Amino acid sequence: MNIFRRIFSKTNERKKTAADRLADTEINSIDEFSRLPVDNRIIAIMKLGNAPTINLIHFDIFRFAILSDPSINVKFAALKRIHFFKEHPDLIPMINKLKEEGHYKGLEPYFSMALHRLGLISLQELERIINK
Repeated sequence: MNIFRRIFSKTNERKKTAADRLADTEINSIDEFSRLPVDNRIIAIMKLGNAPTINLIHFDIFRFAILSDPSINVKFAALKRIHFFKEHPDLIPMINKLKEEGHYKGLEPYFSMALHRLGLISLQELERIINK
């Protein structure tokens, strides 16, 4: 039976996609994150934001994704999951600064969904923004 396991495990290893390999690695720094191709940055955000236990250390990666990533899709992926970091002390000031400076306009409706999930706007306000 060991021969079958070896044969099939090697076959599975060869067929792993870039997304599978990324899921097996840990992204711990902004530098590692920023060097990834855009699709892999989205996958990394999804992986870090959907983990069973959110590690507040990863907040800086999400902050970078929202404020500095050149891809709008990476920004959207991060905004969709940013509410999981509501315990981080820098989250609300970052969101408020984005709102005050008006840098969120191109991030709708994800920005308003994040505001609602953080309890900063009501469901009625969210619906009004989305239906605008």
